[in-house]
Amino acid sequence: MTNRRSEAPKLELLRKPLPELNFSYSEKQSEVISHSGKHPLIVLGGPGTGKTQTLIAQALAKIDAGIDPNSILILTFGRDRADYLRDEISLRSPKTANEPLARTFHALAFSIVRMATPEDKPDPILFSGSEQDSYIKQMLLTDSADNLSGWPEELKAALPTRGFAKELRDVLLRATERGLYPEKLSEYAKTYSENYWSPIAKFWDRYINSLAMREEGAADAKERIDPSGLIIAAMLRLQDNPNLLSDLRAKYSVIMVDEFQESDISHRLLLSYLSSEDFTIFADPDSTVGRFRGADPEGLKSYFNSLKEKGADEVLLLENYRSSEAIVELTKSVAMKFRGRNSVRDVTALRKDESPEVSVLRLQSQADEASYIAHAFRSAHLHNGVPWSEMAVIVRSPGPAVAAIRRALSLSGVPTRVDTDVFSLADNPVVKPFLTLAEIALGAIEINAENYPIMEELLFSEIGGADPISLRRIRQELSRTRDESDLRSATELILDAITDPIISIPWENAAPIKRINDLLRRAKTLLRKYPKLSISDLLWEIWSNAENIEGEKISNVWRNSALRGGSRGGQVDRDLDTMLVFFL
Repeated sequence: MTNRRSEAPKLELLRKPLPELNFSYSEKQSEVISHSGKHPLIVLGGPGTGKTQTLIAQALAKIDAGIDPNSILILTFGRDRADYLRDEISLRSPKTANEPLARTFHALAFSIVRMATPEDKPDPILFSGSEQDSYIKQMLLTDSADNLSGWPEELKAALPTRGFAKELRDVLLRATERGLYPEKLSEYAKTYSENYWSPIAKFWDRYINSLAMREEGAADAKERIDPSGLIIAAMLRLQDNPNLLSDLRAKYSVIMVDEFQESDISHRLLLSYLSSEDFTIFADPDSTVGRFRGADPEGLKSYFNSLKEKGADEVLLLENYRSSEAIVELTKSVAMKFRGRNSVRDVTALRKDESPEVSVLRLQSQADEASYIAHAFRSAHLHNGVPWSEMAVIVRSPGPAVAAIRRALSLSGVPTRVDTDVFSLADNPVVKPFLTLAEIALGAIEINAENYPIMEELLFSEIGGADPISLRRIRQELSRTRDESDLRSATELILDAITDPIISIPWENAAPIKRINDLLRRAKTLLRKYPKLSISDLLWEIWSNAENIEGEKISNVWRNSALRGGSRGGQVDRDLDTMLVFFL
């Protein structure tokens, strides 16, 4: 008998060689890298002017000069950005640090809150966005019946809707980021004659008190902190704990901030608490993308002026290394129309190679835009021989535009792969079918005609495995085989089949519906057996039992595909990473 174990291939893990940086720093960049640290430094520059690479080089120069890496604090916005900075510095420096060199403002704030929490107090945990949404919706349903918050008559009809709950949560987030509280918002309502702010303040006060009562009554009490109020909570902890504040100021002798244009008032206040003489800010006031999260680029000027009063210097990076001359001139022509004068707009392109053609169009609708992109891609491929793999569509933000462009490309025969990073986790097409099934099992989504598009999307997912043709065939067969007394429409027959144990046609003829039916039955059985089942356990039950059209467990199929590698394996590997984040 052959020993199969001895035939297994031996794997040798090799470190990927670091790419060589053929990058010579300009005079201005070198000035930033060699900054003495005796006073704050403001570095301004547009996209492609090397701000991030200069930050990395400055951090490495300080480490090479003998500064302890643990005393360097690099702050940025977004985990991906923090991971990139941390990896670049760690891989290029021979010294090691006990703590992350780069982190987000929220990660720093959460560590401060944890450090400042006494041992006899509940552990702090973040109140997730989905939890907050659910809690706000429940309270609004109570308000729609009893109007405890005093909502005006014109808003009462909107209280039970998902859109109103989303907008209300956004108002609470923005108010919290600015350090407001219900009483202050109520004062502002009277001062500025804002009719809606007063009921919002009452709702907010009820919301805070309700959460406090729920946590006090919980057996495993935790201090739930809203992410939007996390930085304010950290500053309050530092105010109450001067020893911790003194320790942090002594620990972080060097502070560097990337993408500072994404900051708001709370970020700047936290920085003022952790003030250091060796303090460098990198920013581009024209490139703010987080206004919807409260970013305040208008406040940068006054903040920078306050730093200059304390002796801060300012360096302008005006050489673009990334874009061709045509693209730089195009972006300059747009930026020059912005309000106010900004010196970072006087940028010069260093790439003098032949510039690609730049077209500027004004289209009337999203559909026109998607159709134009599809036509341009197909023309470039057929007429100019451009490979599909060398084409990409970059969208400003996720949303309906992604679906419209993908649909237009598919109809034009353009092979398409959507980067799942453009979606929020809840809207990610990898995660969404599992989340939808859990919501149906919990009763959060009803199976009715109004929600038929959701059910259809679920049937078209990898779990259902249907397509428009197969679903039409199922619809026709269900209609043909129903009793004459059955007055249900074809849509109602499909919706009922999702939960019915028996239907009028063999289940093998309705396999997509059967797969959804089986998963829902398993999920509901588990919920009946364990009424206090956590959402993670419910989702795991759905994920671990979901099957594809071939009857194979999707989890096994994805794992095997990822291990085989290739372009499909790479995509599936990213999908598995998304599922891992989902369960974490």
